[in-house]
Amino acid sequence: RDLVTHRCGLPRHDYVWYGSSATRPQLVQALRHLEPTADLRTTYQYQNLMYMTAGYLAGQLTDSSWEDLLRKRILEPLGMSATSTSVAELKSCAVGARPHESRTGKVREVPYRSLDAVAPAGAINSSVNDMVRWMRLHLGGGRFEAKRLISSKSLRDMYRPHMSMGQDENAEIQLLSYGLGWTVMSYRGHRVITHSGGIDGFRCRTTMLPDEGAGTVVLSNSDTALPHTLTWEILDTLLGLKSVAWSRRAKSESRREQVAQREARRRQLAGRTSGTKPSHRLDAYKGTYHHPGYGELEVRYEKRKLVARLNDLDGRLKHFHYDTFEFHGRRWPTPLLLSFTTGADGGIPQLALPLQEGVADIVFTRVVTEG
Repeated sequence: RDLVTHRCGLPRHDYVWYGSSATRPQLVQALRHLEPTADLRTTYQYQNLMYMTAGYLAGQLTDSSWEDLLRKRILEPLGMSATSTSVAELKSCAVGARPHESRTGKVREVPYRSLDAVAPAGAINSSVNDMVRWMRLHLGGGRFEAKRLISSKSLRDMYRPHMSMGQDENAEIQLLSYGLGWTVMSYRGHRVITHSGGIDGFRCRTTMLPDEGAGTVVLSNSDTALPHTLTWEILDTLLGLKSVAWSRRAKSESRREQVAQREARRRQLAGRTSGTKPSHRLDAYKGTYHHPGYGELEVRYEKRKLVARLNDLDGRLKHFHYDTFEFHGRRWPTPLLLSFTTGADGGIPQLALPLQEGVADIVFTRVVTEG
């Protein structure tokens, strides 16, 4: 239960798996090296690695895999023939959606992001028709076409609040909690079971009104708030409630995020000490640096400049001050400040990078090669 209710004490630590070539067992082994930010069962913190671990354990306990269990126990009985669990299967689909992201006001297609290693956390590719079958199973009390697949007791346990998520910023959403794989709430006085998802170029939300026997699925092949705003607008219509300006709120939130990003960059630059230089030649910083949880970070010297690579994330390193460099990457709107450490012997044994809010900078140790 602790694995699937986001109360284990670990913050996201998403760059452990995002773009990594590590296998699922290797990622499970890496967990011991990650710093928590809360005690067990005290704080809600969304955690993809715990869902990956839960799926991995399910496979180990049944001498199978999460993918096989999902296929045999859910997808095949429900007839969800258009649903898959890997990017390779999605690419082979003639009608598979292509992911898109908005950058600097322009929408462009981006590559698929493989989630194979952390698949239990969100690698399912599906269609509206297939997702309707999934909702019918839940709205049918665990039965689908007269066949029981989930016990009513298990469903009640899934929908029961297990961890408080705190107060939502929207007054219409109250009693916000996390069940077993579902977000549970009261929406304008109506019980709602819902969950959202997202990865590069895709966003989605599945929502059910169990007492009314209704539900919605909104899928989008872009990094937009549309699945969320459209869901609440549809619920207002289904329930006969006065409409709320959800789209206007979403636009306001987007503007606030942009302002916050600019302010974060302003504060970052205000802390810069001008007129400083690196303590070493640029090519002295190159090398492979290792962290037992986050894996390897490579620093290269190319065309008289430094570039870095974490998993499959590449970015240039621009001098900030002293031995600190700005790591410019596509995944973060404000560059990360990467700092090198100089040892007593004048060498560069480590670097530190703020990859997870709320914990100390992640320290990577230089890998010394023989010869």
